[in-house]
Amino acid sequence: MTSGKGFGLFVALRRNIRLGACGICLGASYVLKFAAFDPRVKAIALIAGAYNSPHTMRRLMGSERYRERLAYFAHMREHA
Repeated sequence: MTSGKGFGLFVALRRNIRLGACGICLGASYVLKFAAFDPRVKAIALIAGAYNSPHTMRRLMGSERYRERLAYFAHMREHA
């Protein structure tokens, strides 16, 4: 299986399947949400989960630097 779309189709076509999921960094939060809402998930592994609280990031970086980084990432996403 080479794509998430292919995996999604594979899982959707099977009813009695037990899943495990692994999330790395920011993916850890996605795995938590996925596991919370899909009863087929029976095990999860979270590796180096990112903690991206906007309030904490702004406090640690300072408001101006935080806004600059957000603008930079928005620009990079639009021009990728």
